Amino acid sequence: MNDLRPQKNRFANRRKLLSVQRDAKDLAQRIRERLSPDKKKELRVLLDEQHPADLADAILFMKSPEEALVLDNLSIEEAAELLDEVDADTRKEMLKDATPEWLAEVIE
Repeated sequence: MNDLRPQKNRFANRRKLLSVQRDAKDLAQRIRERLSPDKKKELRVLLDEQHPADLADAILFMKSPEEALVLDNLSIEEAAELLDEVDADTRKEMLKDATPEWLAEVIE
């Protein structure tokens, strides 16, 4: 098993919204506006600025296809953190189409 101590604070430099529903909806909309392939760099910049807990809150206001696109644009570490932050039902929905190989990487 990998030593997780060096990674413990890897998101510490990202601003956490301490979400209010309005903030989470706003973030979901900002993500949604950047989901097209021609805005991939803009999406990456936005995702890089977000704390996993805030992404989890925003995911609650997105549809399954949008959730999948967000997951596709996250690193394995970011995806693992996001999945750790969402509730069990949301996690199940987000993982329903995941490949076994991808899931193995996320769990590792």
